[in-house]
Amino acid sequence: MQRSYNSSGNVSYKRTGWYLTAVSDHLITFHKKPKSGADHRRVTFVGWNDLLTRMVWRYLSVTEYDQQSQLSSECLTYKEEGPKGYIDPFVKVEDEFYLKSKDVPQLWRTRASFTDHGTQLTGTMFTEADGKNAINATIVSRGLDHETRYTFMYSHHVNSAVSYHDEIIWKLYEGSCKTVPSFRNVPEVCVDDLLAVEYGCGYAELPTNNGREQE
Repeated sequence: MQRSYNSSGNVSYKRTGWYLTAVSDHLITFHKKPKSGADHRRVTFVGWNDLLTRMVWRYLSVTEYDQQSQLSSECLTYKEEGPKGYIDPFVKVEDEFYLKSKDVPQLWRTRASFTDHGTQLTGTMFTEADGKNAINATIVSRGLDHETRYTFMYSHHVNSAVSYHDEIIWKLYEGSCKTVPSFRNVPEVCVDDLLAVEYGCGYAELPTNNGREQE
């Protein structure tokens, strides 16, 4: 299957006092241009979890470019109460994967679920021992008229927060972002396996939606 884009970037998690923060920052290079005509796109996701109030703020910044200039830029945000019984919303998403094979690399799967778009979503993930350090993951969405695969390959592992973690968070927090109900209808959020599972990426922005992520 021909790849429509490549994505390279970083995923970073950090705890500061009573806050848990996550940053997913990616540069996507298109082999087949989307309708916007962009050659490449920068997608940045931020999750800001307040452990005292249990409120979680989410930010998504999407900026598109051609070879000469910036074409468009948009920032979206929403907030919600964190899931009951979990200190971090991403832990709940990780719990969607169950261990299928203890052989290393270990195979993990998700149970089939249905997205807001009426498609069936399943996921598989290979990790190192004890479920640590994802090697690759594939999210598959099946509908009556399509089968979409989101494939994420993790080239290396970063144990500490990236240097610009806090800078990205404050830039989006202090910026002008449009408030939306959720990111469930925003295909640009599908840049890694956890976000794809959380938001139910059940449709394709491009005919072939395969990506590559470097963590």
